[in-house]
Amino acid sequence: MTSDLNEFEKNSAKWDVFRKENKSLRYLLSNDPEKTVSKAGIVLRRLIYPFVRMLGRPMSGVRGVLCHAEPLPKGPKIYAITHTYSREDVVWGVVYAGRQSHLVTNAKRELIYSSDGWGLWASGIILVERYDKENRKAVIKKAKRVTDLGGNVMIFPEGTWNMSPNQVVRKMWPGVYRMARESKVPVVPMGTMMYDGKFYLIRGKALQLGEMEQTEALTLLRDTLATMKWDLMEKYGQTTREELLGGLDAQTYWHNDIEAYIAKQTIYDREDEEHAHFVDESDIAHEEFLHHLDRVTVRRETAFLFKRG
Repeated sequence: MTSDLNEFEKNSAKWDVFRKENKSLRYLLSNDPEKTVSKAGIVLRRLIYPFVRMLGRPMSGVRGVLCHAEPLPKGPKIYAITHTYSREDVVWGVVYAGRQSHLVTNAKRELIYSSDGWGLWASGIILVERYDKENRKAVIKKAKRVTDLGGNVMIFPEGTWNMSPNQVVRKMWPGVYRMARESKVPVVPMGTMMYDGKFYLIRGKALQLGEMEQTEALTLLRDTLATMKWDLMEKYGQTTREELLGGLDAQTYWHNDIEAYIAKQTIYDREDEEHAHFVDESDIAHEEFLHHLDRVTVRRETAFLFKRG
């Protein structure tokens, strides 16, 4: 991890404004759960959580609206929240969780090189390195240590911003299921949408995902989150197609909207974000099939390949 940070320092001029390093937070880069998670740390963050909630609200730049909140289960829990936006998801997820939780995030550079690092520390953080297998294993162990010590965890199971034009919720990384299974705690789903400077959130009923098989659990969670987002879209996203597109075709509108939002971000690694969503083996096989299908000459012997259903 350290070498990666050094390489980033060399090659990223936009970080010149953040050259003051938060050296005292580097301990959070360790894969050792006992070095990064402590009972004292959980107690401290629980005490300052009301202040984190209060200070976080104006930082998002939008107004938060808690549309519905199911009662929270007693004891440790894992919050699973949709990842439609950036800072807004984090801030209002933390605010409306209702309990302090350690956020699973890949915000390594923000943690070490920006003023946001201290906000992440105060809220509670479990750092994940997306492409480091050993680190991903350590994240599960850290999450279990947090819940074993009486704390809560928050995770974005989609893994990255959902910039898909046709998937309300993307396929889930299995980490949230593994955390629930290993920690034996419930998962609280949280669905989000944003319209006209307002951030809408639903906090749903806790799910016992750890008691299910992985595919069943992740399907249930994804369907639950998608239903929440559909409810928010139907209630707060009402408009006509003409008003929404403003004379543009759908593809151009979507591209412009995404690019405009990205342009507002202080920190954004396009290549990293665009390749961080979950892709399972069936998706890969389907894409490879379609790739090879383009090369097939249509004849009587190959016609069956092009049949529907």
